Amino acid sequence: MGEILVDSPWLDRTRIWASWSHLFAAEEELPSAGGYRSRPIGDLAEDQVRLGLTVRRGALTGTLLARWIGERRTVATNPVGIVDDYAVADLYVRWKGSGSYPWTVGLRARNLFDSAYEHPGVREASSGDVPGSFDDSGVWHGSGGFFNSLLPQPGRTLSLVIGFERP
Repeated sequence: MGEILVDSPWLDRTRIWASWSHLFAAEEELPSAGGYRSRPIGDLAEDQVRLGLTVRRGALTGTLLARWIGERRTVATNPVGIVDDYAVADLYVRWKGSGSYPWTVGLRARNLFDSAYEHPGVREASSGDVPGSFDDSGVWHGSGGFFNSLLPQPGRTLSLVIGFERP
Protein backbone atom coordinates (compact mmCIF):
# COMPACT_ATOMS: atom_id res chain seq x y z
CA MET A 1 0.00 0.00 0.00
CA GLY A 2 1.18 3.48 -0.77
CA GLU A 3 -0.07 6.88 0.30
CA ILE A 4 0.79 10.43 -0.76
CA LEU A 5 -0.22 13.67 0.93
CA VAL A 6 -0.18 16.60 -1.49
CA ASP A 7 0.03 20.26 -0.50
CA SER A 8 -1.98 22.61 -2.65
CA PRO A 9 -2.58 26.36 -2.32
CA TRP A 10 -6.32 26.00 -2.96
CA LEU A 11 -7.02 22.80 -0.98
CA ASP A 12 -6.52 22.17 2.75
CA ARG A 13 -5.53 18.55 2.29
CA THR A 14 -5.21 16.06 -0.57
CA ARG A 15 -4.58 12.40 0.10
CA ILE A 16 -3.97 9.80 -2.63
CA TRP A 17 -3.59 6.12 -1.85
CA ALA A 18 -3.29 2.85 -3.72
CA SER A 19 -2.98 -0.81 -2.86
CA TRP A 20 -2.53 -4.03 -4.80
CA SER A 21 -2.85 -7.49 -3.34
CA HIS A 22 -2.02 -10.82 -4.90
CA LEU A 23 -3.00 -14.18 -3.45
CA PHE A 24 -0.06 -16.47 -4.09
CA ALA A 25 -1.52 -19.69 -2.71
CA ALA A 26 -4.68 -20.76 -0.96
CA GLU A 27 -5.77 -24.37 -1.19
CA GLU A 28 -8.36 -26.59 0.43
CA GLU A 29 -8.38 -30.34 0.92
CA LEU A 30 -11.31 -32.04 -0.82
CA PRO A 31 -12.34 -35.68 -0.43
CA SER A 32 -11.71 -37.81 -3.50
CA ALA A 33 -11.49 -41.49 -4.38
CA GLY A 34 -8.65 -42.90 -2.30
CA GLY A 35 -8.18 -39.92 0.04
CA TYR A 36 -7.97 -36.16 -0.33
CA ARG A 37 -6.74 -33.84 -3.05
CA SER A 38 -5.72 -30.20 -2.92
CA ARG A 39 -7.54 -27.62 -5.01
CA PRO A 40 -7.31 -23.83 -5.02
CA ILE A 41 -10.02 -22.31 -2.83
CA GLY A 42 -12.87 -21.10 -5.01
CA ASP A 43 -14.41 -17.62 -5.10
CA LEU A 44 -11.18 -15.78 -4.22
CA ALA A 45 -9.70 -13.23 -6.62
CA GLU A 46 -5.96 -13.63 -7.00
CA ASP A 47 -5.52 -9.92 -7.72
CA GLN A 48 -7.19 -6.82 -6.30
CA VAL A 49 -6.36 -3.14 -6.80
CA ARG A 50 -7.75 -0.19 -4.84
CA LEU A 51 -7.17 3.49 -5.62
CA GLY A 52 -8.42 6.42 -3.59
CA LEU A 53 -8.42 10.19 -3.54
CA THR A 54 -9.64 12.44 -0.72
CA VAL A 55 -9.66 16.22 -0.99
CA ARG A 56 -10.71 18.73 1.67
CA ARG A 57 -11.33 22.45 1.47
CA GLY A 58 -12.84 24.11 4.51
CA ALA A 59 -16.05 22.34 5.49
CA LEU A 60 -16.24 20.30 2.26
CA THR A 61 -14.62 16.87 1.87
CA GLY A 62 -14.82 14.50 -1.11
CA THR A 63 -13.57 10.94 -1.48
CA LEU A 64 -13.37 8.89 -4.66
CA LEU A 65 -12.62 5.18 -4.26
CA ALA A 66 -12.03 2.86 -7.24
CA ARG A 67 -11.46 -0.86 -7.02
CA TRP A 68 -10.73 -3.63 -9.47
CA ILE A 69 -11.27 -7.24 -8.45
CA GLY A 70 -9.76 -9.90 -10.72
CA GLU A 71 -11.58 -12.94 -12.07
CA ARG A 72 -12.47 -15.66 -9.59
CA ARG A 73 -12.52 -19.40 -10.14
CA THR A 74 -15.61 -20.75 -8.40
CA VAL A 75 -15.98 -23.64 -5.97
CA ALA A 76 -15.99 -27.12 -7.53
CA THR A 77 -19.80 -27.49 -7.33
CA ASN A 78 -20.48 -24.24 -9.22
CA PRO A 79 -21.01 -25.00 -12.94
CA VAL A 80 -20.20 -21.39 -13.92
CA GLY A 81 -16.45 -22.04 -13.52
CA ILE A 82 -15.13 -18.47 -13.64
CA VAL A 83 -16.72 -15.20 -12.50
CA ASP A 84 -15.46 -12.24 -14.54
CA ASP A 85 -13.36 -9.45 -13.10
CA TYR A 86 -14.98 -6.08 -12.42
CA ALA A 87 -14.17 -2.47 -11.62
CA VAL A 88 -16.35 -0.05 -9.67
CA ALA A 89 -16.01 3.44 -8.22
CA ASP A 90 -17.72 5.09 -5.25
CA LEU A 91 -17.96 8.80 -4.44
CA TYR A 92 -18.74 10.48 -1.12
CA VAL A 93 -19.05 14.25 -0.68
CA ARG A 94 -19.63 15.71 2.80
CA TRP A 95 -20.21 19.18 4.18
CA LYS A 96 -19.61 19.72 7.90
CA GLY A 97 -21.56 22.47 9.66
CA SER A 98 -20.50 24.30 12.78
CA GLY A 99 -22.05 25.88 15.83
CA SER A 100 -23.11 24.49 19.16
CA TYR A 101 -24.48 21.33 17.50
CA PRO A 102 -22.16 20.48 14.60
CA TRP A 103 -23.85 18.48 11.86
CA THR A 104 -22.89 16.98 8.54
CA VAL A 105 -24.68 16.44 5.26
CA GLY A 106 -23.26 14.01 2.76
CA LEU A 107 -24.12 12.45 -0.58
CA ARG A 108 -22.84 8.95 -1.29
CA ALA A 109 -22.89 7.35 -4.76
CA ARG A 110 -22.00 3.66 -4.77
CA ASN A 111 -21.15 2.04 -8.11
CA LEU A 112 -20.91 5.53 -9.56
CA PHE A 113 -20.76 4.44 -13.22
CA ASP A 114 -23.51 1.81 -12.85
CA SER A 115 -21.24 -1.15 -13.66
CA ALA A 116 -22.89 -4.57 -14.07
CA TYR A 117 -21.01 -7.28 -12.17
CA GLU A 118 -21.60 -10.45 -10.18
CA HIS A 119 -20.20 -12.28 -7.20
CA PRO A 120 -19.88 -16.07 -6.95
CA GLY A 121 -22.91 -17.88 -5.55
CA VAL A 122 -23.56 -19.17 -2.06
CA ARG A 123 -22.96 -22.57 -0.46
CA GLU A 124 -22.50 -25.15 -3.25
CA ALA A 125 -23.75 -22.59 -5.82
CA SER A 126 -25.03 -25.38 -8.02
CA SER A 127 -27.97 -23.77 -9.85
CA GLY A 128 -25.97 -22.89 -12.99
CA ASP A 129 -26.62 -19.93 -15.28
CA VAL A 130 -29.08 -21.45 -17.78
CA PRO A 131 -32.72 -20.43 -17.17
CA GLY A 132 -35.30 -23.16 -16.67
CA SER A 133 -37.57 -24.07 -19.60
CA PHE A 134 -40.16 -26.55 -20.83
CA ASP A 135 -39.11 -29.16 -23.37
CA ASP A 136 -41.19 -30.17 -26.43
CA SER A 137 -43.25 -32.62 -24.35
CA GLY A 138 -44.11 -29.98 -21.71
CA VAL A 139 -41.73 -31.19 -19.01
CA TRP A 140 -40.08 -28.46 -16.94
CA HIS A 141 -36.27 -28.56 -16.70
CA GLY A 142 -35.10 -26.24 -13.93
CA SER A 143 -31.80 -25.32 -12.40
CA GLY A 144 -29.13 -27.77 -11.33
CA GLY A 145 -29.53 -26.98 -7.62
CA PHE A 146 -31.09 -24.78 -4.97
CA PHE A 147 -28.28 -22.25 -4.41
CA ASN A 148 -27.46 -19.45 -6.87
CA SER A 149 -24.30 -19.79 -8.95
CA LEU A 150 -24.04 -16.05 -9.58
CA LEU A 151 -25.22 -13.14 -7.43
CA PRO A 152 -25.87 -9.95 -9.45
CA GLN A 153 -24.72 -6.86 -7.56
CA PRO A 154 -26.66 -3.59 -7.29
CA GLY A 155 -26.29 -0.83 -9.83
CA ARG A 156 -25.75 2.78 -8.88
CA THR A 157 -27.22 3.77 -5.53
CA LEU A 158 -27.43 7.25 -4.07
CA SER A 159 -27.72 7.94 -0.34
CA LEU A 160 -28.24 11.16 1.59
CA VAL A 161 -26.37 10.97 4.88
CA ILE A 162 -27.20 13.40 7.69
CA GLY A 163 -25.29 13.34 10.96
CA PHE A 164 -25.47 15.23 14.23
CA GLU A 165 -22.86 15.42 16.97
CA ARG A 166 -23.63 16.18 20.59
CA PRO A 167 -21.42 18.77 22.25
